[in-house]
Amino acid sequence: MIKPRIYIDTVIARDWTHNRNDCAKEILNQIREKKLKAFISVFGLMELVDIEQEELFLNRKVFIEKENLDTIFSKRKRRDLKKEDLNKSGKYIEDFLKNYEKLITPVDLTNDGWNLALVLGSESNLNATDVIHLASAWQNQCNIVITRDEFFIKEATQILKKERVWKDFKILNPTKALALLKKI
Repeated sequence: MIKPRIYIDTVIARDWTHNRNDCAKEILNQIREKKLKAFISVFGLMELVDIEQEELFLNRKVFIEKENLDTIFSKRKRRDLKKEDLNKSGKYIEDFLKNYEKLITPVDLTNDGWNLALVLGSESNLNATDVIHLASAWQNQCNIVITRDEFFIKEATQILKKERVWKDFKILNPTKALALLKKI
């Protein structure tokens, strides 16, 4: 296998920041020890902030304000975070960028990448979020995408097989990715 260029899905990055999932933590160690190149999209960073804000919102609504679930879910997409919560989410992404700056490079899509995403989205069952991740990895010549999203793995694998890039480009769950990285 050619030297890995690893794309990290948002959930794996979140595993790292919340010190959860031993396999994801070991992947981070492999990237560090073997000096591998790892990437995350700017969109993935935006998702990290969004998820962190949603968690702050839900925690406040459930544990502090003790609102019922119907009310919480109806307000979920129009959060009303306090300044302190917004500061926490800003610090969260700032810390992520600082703590992982030597290990993971943020990447973005060019116009060609957005066109690729549009084609992939219109010809597959993937949602827009997953299409952006796949196109970001593809455009930035990543050959491994690590995610815990089994639907994404299945659908993206079908796309890669159809496009005949599967032998060089793999979408893997953390367990399979770790096994592969240990062989390098």
